[in-house]
Amino acid sequence: MQFKQSVIAASALMLLGLVSCKPTTPTYTINGTFPDSVDMNGKVVYMYNGRTAIDSTTVANNIFTFTGTPVDSIDLVTLLVPETYQTPVFLEAGTIAVNMADDAASGTALNDDYGKYKQAENTLTDEWNAVYEPLKKDTVTAQDVLYAKIDSAWAVFEPKFNKTVEDVFNAHSNDALGAMMFRNLLNQEGLTAEKFAEYKGKAGEKVLNSKIVAKEIGRTENLMATQAGAAFRDFDGVNDANEPVKLSQYVGNGHYTLVDFWASWCGPCRREIPNVAKAYNTYKDNGLQVVGATVWDEMEAHLKAVKELNVTWPQIFNAKDADVQATDLYGIAGIPQIILFGPDGKVVKRDLHGEEMLNVLAEILKNEGKF
Repeated sequence: MQFKQSVIAASALMLLGLVSCKPTTPTYTINGTFPDSVDMNGKVVYMYNGRTAIDSTTVANNIFTFTGTPVDSIDLVTLLVPETYQTPVFLEAGTIAVNMADDAASGTALNDDYGKYKQAENTLTDEWNAVYEPLKKDTVTAQDVLYAKIDSAWAVFEPKFNKTVEDVFNAHSNDALGAMMFRNLLNQEGLTAEKFAEYKGKAGEKVLNSKIVAKEIGRTENLMATQAGAAFRDFDGVNDANEPVKLSQYVGNGHYTLVDFWASWCGPCRREIPNVAKAYNTYKDNGLQVVGATVWDEMEAHLKAVKELNVTWPQIFNAKDADVQATDLYGIAGIPQIILFGPDGKVVKRDLHGEEMLNVLAEILKNEGKF
């Protein structure tokens, strides 16, 4: 009897051991706060995966909480209170602290490392603003000289920003933070085919298969395929009279053609219009064609800007819901993007602006006598 009871007791202990060794499902808890200076009680905080709201909670006592189980297909979410606060959060198992006044969370590995990255980025941003703000407020210096100074200053700071991103990517080449950094690297100005290949070669499967990266890789491949010497890629839209029009009506017809990808809401685009106007007015009688490719815009706002800025050259309005997006074809991540096409329809030069654009055109006229 004693032996039997011992066996039963041992069996019970074994069962307890088996139960205690059973794997537990990892969960996350997000504890969010707002600054004491604001009253957010009753507001709704949404958790977005891309453009889809996947959860929500209500603020009480200026705090909120999310709990759940990480899903393999969701690495990064955005916590959003419409028109007030938004913060990216890596959805890792563990306890995550979020101060919505900050642009980062903490408490888990990826969130902590992203927070360190944001601190470094903010330091560089402060240094850049200390240089940029006085130049932006300069009302005495001629605009072309001022823009040249800004470009020169940015040429010093840009490599510092890129290096900061590269360092994080190298340390996280196969996780969700690395995917974010990889995307940032693909959006840097002056990205070369060699650098693209280097970054892609370092990226692990998790980065390459990330939803936020896949589209950027496709865009970058289009960017690399439309560098100098590449044939133009056609797209259509409507002109300012709402009549169908194609890029091929202007490009590849025996003339040099300057194409300005722009939008009415884009400040740098609007600042570039006087340079485009100067190019058009100076060289149109020598055969240069100029066309605006309006992207990411609304027709009403576009027509208003055309009138305000005295744009007199032809326009192709490529609607935001068009089947073929002009920006996708040319791998354009930011505007203005001004591309010069040769008489044969091949790309001569991308990323033209300001005095550089005018100098390139002057050199062509000098060498060839016409456009």
